[in-house]
Amino acid sequence: MPIKHLVISGGGPLGFQFLGALQKLEKEKFWKFDDIESIYGTSVGSIIGAFICLKYDWETLNKYVIERPWQDSIKINPNQLLNFYTNKGIFDNNFFKIIFKSLLEAKDLTLNVTLKEFYEFSKIDLHIFTFELNRFDTLELSHKTHPDLLLIDAITMSSSVPGIFMPVFSDNKCFIDGGIKHNYPLNQCLNDHNCKDEILGIKYLKDNNDFLVNIQKESSILDFLFGFTTNVIHHIRKSIELENINNEVIIYTDKNPFSLDSFTECYSNSELRKNLIEIGEQTALDFLKEKL
Repeated sequence: MPIKHLVISGGGPLGFQFLGALQKLEKEKFWKFDDIESIYGTSVGSIIGAFICLKYDWETLNKYVIERPWQDSIKINPNQLLNFYTNKGIFDNNFFKIIFKSLLEAKDLTLNVTLKEFYEFSKIDLHIFTFELNRFDTLELSHKTHPDLLLIDAITMSSSVPGIFMPVFSDNKCFIDGGIKHNYPLNQCLNDHNCKDEILGIKYLKDNNDFLVNIQKESSILDFLFGFTTNVIHHIRKSIELENINNEVIIYTDKNPFSLDSFTECYSNSELRKNLIEIGEQTALDFLKEKL
């Protein structure tokens, strides 16, 4: 039975491992681009979902994400730090515009492409998840629910990790990283497509299963925000019962992906990005061996 639906969790820099695993499984014909009908992604999962919808060959995409000098175009300047308290974050949506501008333009799309227009281009039903802080609930974004919403705004709303990214404000609502409540939107996919064998999921777990971050008196405000985000995700995750599926790739990590150090190290180090993709590829091969 072909894989028709992808579910990709949030995980910050672990997204490079997700990308490596997904491309290795596609190269091994475990799934095919032409068979994919829908993608469910949160935070970096929404970014990877959009990458897949653009249908670049893996060599081109890898060259782009690995070799581009992101540290030259994505910088933290003194003004960002000075305005941190006012802006409630360091980066705004320009971070995501820098990532996607060239990729979209090479496909004759622009940064103003809407979710509806993006679906018409890809024919893949992309579901993106954000968290609305004032009502403390998840909002699903797709071409059906928000056809006129810009793709880049949807990705920003889903990926705004508190402290690193500024929240998105609209109509008296405050949107932050969707991973707060639904970091791995498997249940949402199953609600729409009740066929487990047609779903491929990818998520991460800590090696020691201890997600909690200890906040100390000496911790900075950023440490506090990242620790808060990590611990909230952990406690909510434990309260949400996920169904089991047969096709699930698990990336194990011994680091907290929701930290500024993890982000800055990853986008400033091309060799690290390359290594993370290779680790993801090996994880995919291990997954395939277990399926035999």
